[in-house]
Amino acid sequence: MAARAVTSTTADSRCRECESGWVPDSGNEDSIHGTTWGNVDGFQGVMRMRLGRHVTVRDLADDWTMTHEFVHMALSSLPDNQNWMEEGLATYVEPIARAQAGQLPVRQVWAGMIQGMSPRAAQAL
Repeated sequence: MAARAVTSTTADSRCRECESGWVPDSGNEDSIHGTTWGNVDGFQGVMRMRLGRHVTVRDLADDWTMTHEFVHMALSSLPDNQNWMEEGLATYVEPIARAQAGQLPVRQVWAGMIQGMSPRAAQAL
């Protein structure tokens, strides 16, 4: 899924408000990192993906960093004191999308959600 998104985004010359380019990530040859900012130069959201030199299409297909960053785009312009909502939504949606794609068992998704909660919140379930 992520590999298809990279391929279609970089190959689609019809995108008038997009700019893509590849800058090697010199820090980690196998790394995949994403960052999203809101309200940049008139754009509601801007996303940057940093890929190490040795990242393969298979690595991108197995990685969900890009999915996580795309979810950030939905709320990319919230005030700084509400960044928790941007990260919370992306962290919540990403494993659910993986389960819907058949790449993560549903039980594992919800077990991970409960494990990440405070003990008090988990007991309430």
